[in-house]
Amino acid sequence: MEAAFQRLEARSGFETRHVQRQMAQFVCERLEGKSSGMVEAPTGVGKSLAVLLPAIAYCLREKKRVVISTYTNVLAEQYWRKDLPLAQSLFSNPPSAALAMGRSRYACLDIIRSNKVKRVTPELARFLQEWTGVANEGVEAELNEFLRRKAIPEKLTRGMWTEIAVPSACRAKVCEYYHNCFYYEARRRAAQAGIVITNHAFVLTDAIVRIATNDAISLLDDYDFLIIDEAHDMLDAAANSLEFDLDEELIETLIAHAATMS
Repeated sequence: MEAAFQRLEARSGFETRHVQRQMAQFVCERLEGKSSGMVEAPTGVGKSLAVLLPAIAYCLREKKRVVISTYTNVLAEQYWRKDLPLAQSLFSNPPSAALAMGRSRYACLDIIRSNKVKRVTPELARFLQEWTGVANEGVEAELNEFLRRKAIPEKLTRGMWTEIAVPSACRAKVCEYYHNCFYYEARRRAAQAGIVITNHAFVLTDAIVRIATNDAISLLDDYDFLIIDEAHDMLDAAANSLEFDLDEELIETLIAHAATMS
């Protein structure tokens, strides 16, 4: 980790922050001592790198899996698209990494390829079909970038994501697109990665699934350490994860899926 910090501080324009170094050292000590700890630091310290550098270093040295969880999907994607690439670039052989979020953060291939998308123009439907063939992650930010390059006006796509996202009542393994599904592919990558970036809701759902199945099924597979960013929001995340809405349409969908699976 010290070598990674030296490479970082040698870069043009980087400002050395003593508190960032202190925080990273504290995280190192917690990982090596296999003990819990809590850090409170103001905005601007560089908490993301102070977490990532010791996590990556420890993952490499000890071959351990580390899950880093945030409250918001926005911060999780910031970790994934901005902070993690920088952190990995400071190591000659960085460990594998993955981003894992809930179903609604991924596009549903069944909805798009079976032309089940409502209220879109034929032209936009064709662009969606094209995007599924080239997308890597299948997330909204990736779709927005694709449509921007195609010069599709934003007003035509407003509210569309809720229609094409993976539904909460999903057919899973009985869906013909299961082996190519963006959501399940993200789960498969996360189960193998040394560093996993996710959110509190996904971590909590993983815990709920483990308890409900006596550890027979999990979303993240076994991991060694959990680092919780935005920990003050964990209680709200838990409340949201433990509640759900049932309506007639959802119940009928679940019954239909259960009949198909049986």
